[in-house]
Amino acid sequence: IVRNRYFYVLLLVALVFFLFKFSTFFQAYGITFRPYTHVVLDSLDGNFRLFILLIITFFSGELYWKEREEGIAAIYDASPVSTWSFFVAKQLALLISIALVILFVMIAGITYQLLSGIWDINWELYFIQLWAIDFHYYALMLIFSFCIHSLFNHKYLDFAIIIFFVFVNHYLFPWLGITHYLLQYAKAPELIYSAINGFGNYLTPIFFFRLYWTFVSILFFFLAYLFWARGSEHSFKIRRNIAFQRWK
Repeated sequence: IVRNRYFYVLLLVALVFFLFKFSTFFQAYGITFRPYTHVVLDSLDGNFRLFILLIITFFSGELYWKEREEGIAAIYDASPVSTWSFFVAKQLALLISIALVILFVMIAGITYQLLSGIWDINWELYFIQLWAIDFHYYALMLIFSFCIHSLFNHKYLDFAIIIFFVFVNHYLFPWLGITHYLLQYAKAPELIYSAINGFGNYLTPIFFFRLYWTFVSILFFFLAYLFWARGSEHSFKIRRNIAFQRWK
């Protein structure tokens, strides 16, 4: 993925977006905010999440269809390497790429703080928000995306399904009043940090909701593995029979 030119185009777009965000977020109503860690992280919420979801949606499809689009699906199918190895490697590659993007954002935020004269970096908040919460969320969405590709096995239809699911899960459900975290995939209460009260009592419910969705994503993970297309065969009936064989 890191050798793909589109990955660097997305990083460049992200860099321009972050520079614009940093230059405008800390000023409102004639008041300039000091870029403390919680303020910097608040500026990255929302649009940054959509940016990562775009990476997951696009590259999950590119990785899943790579061998077939390059015409080496038969060689891939005949290789002695287990399906499990290919399956895990592709997801791990995308997960590492997402980690690099998060690290890039973290370094950008810290650099901006230092250049602004903020030396009191809240490392704990960076770790909990970006890695324990956000990275976990992206991992769950990554597993779901690969599951959709594995089940439907139609690249552009899969893209449409994933985008539609994100829209329903993040925008339509709240608009309809469906806001329970047990019904919105990979969702949990937002982390609220206070300079006075710290994390308060928010970490405990976040942990248990994240744990709940982790177990759900494990089901998606194994479902994706069972229907994973190894060769050039697209028929759902054949992949279903292969899934039964893998289950045994």
